[in-house]
Amino acid sequence: MQNNNERRRTNPLLFGRRVRFAFVILTSQILLIALAITFLIQLLFIANNGAITFVERKSVILFGEIGLVAIIIVFGICVFYFQVKRLGEKRKVDNSEGTNTTKGFEKEG
Repeated sequence: MQNNNERRRTNPLLFGRRVRFAFVILTSQILLIALAITFLIQLLFIANNGAITFVERKSVILFGEIGLVAIIIVFGICVFYFQVKRLGEKRKVDNSEGTNTTKGFEKEG
């Protein structure tokens, strides 16, 4: 029998799924940080000038920005959905016996 480390190396689906999920989580965190920075900059402009006004004269750019914001909103909703879904999943190590860190490893000798 193979131990868990060998299974991870030989099973590309497990590695690929974890990498994809980590990428999605990192991307969502980067977008959250970017949103906070943007909001901070807007508040600093308001504090400095008393008001802030956005004007976009080219409709192509305006609708492009609206589309990108919509994509980011859909992405955020999807990440939130998958996070909530993962909270309810039962893992193999989650059982009535508790968590056993040596489970799945064979004894040598």
